[in-house]
Formats: sequence, C-alpha cells, structure tokens
Amino acid sequence: MPQIPRIVRFTTRRESHAELGERLKALVTETRKEPGCIRYDLFADEAGRWTVIEVWRDMAASDSHLAQPLVVELMPLLEGFLTEPPHIEELEVVA
Repeated sequence: MPQIPRIVRFTTRRESHAELGERLKALVTETRKEPGCIRYDLFADEAGRWTVIEVWRDMAASDSHLAQPLVVELMPLLEGFLTEPPHIEELEVVA
C-alpha cells in the first residue's frame, strides 16, 4: 500500500491564534505517537496561517488518526477559530 502524504493549510482569526496554537501543539505531540504516523509537522507564520505536513503509512493509519479523541474534540471547535475552511492537498509519492 502506498504512503498517504497530505498538506493541510488554514488561517485563524487573530484572537484565536494563541489558543489554537496550544491545542495544535498538543495534537502534534500525541499524533506523532500514533501507529502509522511517518511525519506530522506543524508550521505557522505571524499572520495566523498554519500548515500541517503529514505522512501516513497507509489509509488505515490516516483514518485511525481522524478517529482519535483529540482530533474528534478539535474538529467542531475549528469553525470558531478559522477564517475559512481548511485547504487539504492530497499528494502522491512519486520518488
């Protein structure tokens, strides 16, 4: 089965940047412990733009991640934190 690489980009409301940042840092720490997580990195800039680069062993590992309690808890909160829906890029490993 091929690896599942993905880039997720989103922008927070200025007043939500710090709070979401703390939640995301906790999520990264736990996500990196998940079976099948090859890479899970979080980047941000001062304008409140966030980028997550993630790579999963396979789709089952990715699906399992989305079912984790921290992810399930965070998803409904995102609407209040973000200026628009996240942009998700599904990639393909070519080399």
